[in-house]
Amino acid sequence: MFFTRIKHTQVATLAATLIAYGSLAGGAHGGILMTISDDGINLTLRATGSFDVTNATSIGTGSLGTDAAVAPTLNAFGFNAGLDGVRYAASFSGILSGTSDVFPSSSLTTNIPVWVDFDGTESNPSPRFAAPAGELSGTVDETAIFNGTTIASLGLVVGQSVTGTWGSGGVDEQITITVIPEPSSALLLGLGGLGFVVLRRRRTA
Repeated sequence: MFFTRIKHTQVATLAATLIAYGSLAGGAHGGILMTISDDGINLTLRATGSFDVTNATSIGTGSLGTDAAVAPTLNAFGFNAGLDGVRYAASFSGILSGTSDVFPSSSLTTNIPVWVDFDGTESNPSPRFAAPAGELSGTVDETAIFNGTTIASLGLVVGQSVTGTWGSGGVDEQITITVIPEPSSALLLGLGGLGFVVLRRRRTA
């Protein structure tokens, strides 16, 4: 019976870990989820989800200036693919703190390139979300790889997250940018929890 209980606990713990990681990496919520992760060697910027700027306030056009960027010191993140985008006024919950930036990407796959900048400085007085001209709504699925760059090398911290909204802040009028651990790290967290449960069971058995 004890072995059976441990097996059940193991399955539940691993399942919970994988589900939690899948929710972060897969964008299991409304709007766009943009994640920053690494494998210990290369950095990955990923964006999935849907957006709608029909009710957003346009504040001009502009370019990210590169094909993709993870730039915490400039407070600019996202995909541009050399296209000018329409900028929309947005409100962000904070910033992602870092010490270094990386652009352009080493490889890029994108369908509707979107990006954000939210430093609110004199040169950029209004935080904004940007999408290609003529794209008022859609589903994004894009990935940029930055070779030789990691979360640590940019001074980012796993767990940092910021959310931006525009329009009325509806389901497809928001974007969340978050720094997540690589899949193996998430799995190790789950296994660590499993080890604690097993040890506790043995001590109380």
